[in-house]
Amino acid sequence: MGEERNPGVGLTERQREIVQLAAKGCGDAEVANQLGISLHTVQSHWKRIREIYNSTSRGAIIASI
Repeated sequence: MGEERNPGVGLTERQREIVQLAAKGCGDAEVANQLGISLHTVQSHWKRIREIYNSTSRGAIIASI
């Protein structure tokens, strides 16, 4: 059997929100606008999300959530 993983484990609530909005097709600027945070903050969250998932592919991260 393959390794099971709980979606979003290790992410903060805000990071999960960012990934969920990206999965709906929102770009970073739109995510920032919808969440009322700066574009820089969204990009910082993505940096940490990529580190957590050890991946540079947003698509792969989104697919795993």
